[in-house]
Amino acid sequence: MRSPEPRPTRSIGRFAGRRAGGVRERANVVPPRKRATVHAMSDPRIDDASRALCEDAEGILCTAIEGDISDDTARAIAAACRRLSESGRAVLVLSDARRTGTISASARKVMAEELRGVRFDAIAVFGASFAVRVVSTLAAKSVQILTRQSYPVEFFETEGEARAWLLSQRDALRATRRRGA
Repeated sequence: MRSPEPRPTRSIGRFAGRRAGGVRERANVVPPRKRATVHAMSDPRIDDASRALCEDAEGILCTAIEGDISDDTARAIAAACRRLSESGRAVLVLSDARRTGTISASARKVMAEELRGVRFDAIAVFGASFAVRVVSTLAAKSVQILTRQSYPVEFFETEGEARAWLLSQRDALRATRRRGA
């Protein structure tokens, strides 16, 4: 008589079961959350923070953040936005959120405080999960309330869609400024 087929085992521990030969199989263990690493848009694996917050040839401030957003990362983003705002040019932000984790309460507070007085013209976020969209919307609304300034924040699936929308916002701003001058 044939022995019954072994049933898949469920394990809560580090090892999910045994393979043939008595070798234990490692289960899918979730690694601990990493601190945020800021990356360049063109290569999201580069660990050079100075390239992660860069202004592209179109005058758009590009950000790509991997992991949870810390207070230091929030300060770096706010400082880049402040420099662009103080230059007098349009403040258009393109954010790659495909690998973004959570934004801690303290990081949201840092962003709100550091971004007082910064003028934004438009922000486009692409690749954001539902949770990142919710928290980003809340963070943007709190900054808008504190600065008493309203600006569009839109979410997109692809970088191309987000970039096209930002460029149309920039063109509309330029046209409005030309008529007002």
